[in-house]
Amino acid sequence: FSDHYIEEEFDLSNVLVVCGSGNNGADGIAIARILHLAGKKVSVLQLGNSERMSEECKIQIYKKFLKKNVKKRNI
Repeated sequence: FSDHYIEEEFDLSNVLVVCGSGNNGADGIAIARILHLAGKKVSVLQLGNSERMSEECKIQIYKKFLKKNVKKRNI
């Protein structure tokens, strides 16, 4: 995302990112992290089998996203 889109094109004050457990899910988690770092309120709903999570998805969640003091909830 560029600052232009974040500030002018969309209301991103409260964002829900819905993603799976594969590599595309890792992209969703990365976007959620970027928005969180930009000061936006972000929730992530991750669908899929956590036992079959791709390595990139694990990296995005456990090494990057959760390090930023973002809470993960399982439903």
